[in-house]
Amino acid sequence: MLFTKSFFPKLLLLLRVGQAVAVPTQQFTLQDLDKFQEIAKQIAEGTHHAHAKVDDTSGVHGLEVGHQRGFHFENPSLDCKYTSQPLIYDKVMKFAVDTLYLWTLLDEQCHWTITGHFSLAGSYRNSTIFFVNSLWRLRAAFDMETFGIEVYALHGGCDSDMAMLEMHFFGTTLTGAPWHQLNLWSTRWEDDRIVEARAYIDGAQSGRLVKDYEVWSNSTQDTERDTLMPGPLGMPPMKMPPDGY
Repeated sequence: MLFTKSFFPKLLLLLRVGQAVAVPTQQFTLQDLDKFQEIAKQIAEGTHHAHAKVDDTSGVHGLEVGHQRGFHFENPSLDCKYTSQPLIYDKVMKFAVDTLYLWTLLDEQCHWTITGHFSLAGSYRNSTIFFVNSLWRLRAAFDMETFGIEVYALHGGCDSDMAMLEMHFFGTTLTGAPWHQLNLWSTRWEDDRIVEARAYIDGAQSGRLVKDYEVWSNSTQDTERDTLMPGPLGMPPMKMPPDGY
């Protein structure tokens, strides 16, 4: 891992816990995964209808939008060795209104880590696994017409490949329940895309939403069990007692 403990400041996140309400489950199939991969290919080629226009890579648009929304850039420079703060801001705000912009925001091999101890926490080795196993599951619970992201602060970037984003995610679930959550993303950028990230979120709130929303099991007889996943009691004894059983 490229992240070190010394990189992360000690932060106190004041989290407003919303209410999670169970709603019918949205099904996900292998055909959907094929669709996602095809969309990723179209976006990379610039032929997808949502991104047919050339994406602004200068950061000028992000600078304008940020100023319109009253956002303060610590470093508004567009003359940068790495990705500028205005361009980072622009990409995050585009992702807020179009989930599929994820394929432009993240590198295909982006290593994304969600910290904590809940159902979505873990290390995702590429953007497809992260999208399918985490983001899409959360997205399916929301009324996307009300979903939004407000960037509170943006640190780093420009002359550093590391950037820290403090954000407020807000909206309502499909049943109208309010949702408010603070997110902290620690990211590393290459070629104006996130190649590595560590996300600090309200795990209890997110885990409860997934638990209440997903009233199903995604395991079948075809699931390959190649990773130890002990239950609440932890690992069992792995050796036979000296006197036998």
